Amino acid sequence: MKELHPNMAQSSTKTTYLQIKGYVFRQIKACQNFMERVESLTLQERTEDMMNKKTELKTITKDFL
Repeated sequence: MKELHPNMAQSSTKTTYLQIKGYVFRQIKACQNFMERVESLTLQERTEDMMNKKTELKTITKDFL
């Protein structure tokens, strides 16, 4: 493995850190939006939404595998 110049390694690590940090913040925001939406739904709407998500997840998993 080729050694990186110290500044390049630091820059790469910082970039990776910022990418992960951005990803985590987007996921947290998505969860907050989801929870706000779920809290405003009735039980029937929640059940239908969960069934749709389950079908969507099966499709994604099937495509992935």
